[in-house]
Amino acid sequence: FCHSTWRRLILSMLLDSWKRDIHKHAAMAIEARSPDPETRDYRTKVKLFQHWKDSDHTVKAASFALDIGQNFKLLGLNLHSIKIYDDALEMWRKHKPNRNEEAIGGFAPDVLDSLDEDNLVHLIKLLTMFGQAVGSVYMEKRSARAFE
Repeated sequence: FCHSTWRRLILSMLLDSWKRDIHKHAAMAIEARSPDPETRDYRTKVKLFQHWKDSDHTVKAASFALDIGQNFKLLGLNLHSIKIYDDALEMWRKHKPNRNEEAIGGFAPDVLDSLDEDNLVHLIKLLTMFGQAVGSVYMEKRSARAFE
């Protein structure tokens, strides 16, 4: 209890840029501790995904999400795949469109216009894998929306 209270207090006082930097360094430290991606367990991969996501390194976070989601799918854990893919897609969905703009596929037009090639490729891959995972558990409407 005491640790979580102090942690919450300190995090509330930090600037967002510092929080992102802390997450970046945490991810780098975890990667340095287990440099071979093939030997990392799921818990480590999920931690890395979360740290890269929270540091706003969308390409690295999306790469981990794609890897984790694919592995979950191979194990028959499609609902876990959906959760990981959806969590990764939130990196781009968190920016809402202006009042006079309509979202394109659930994303603000400004966000889509500002994406570089790597981000766009990862976004498309995530949407495709998300749609496949959702379709495999018979959520047809949600799957169709993913492919809009």
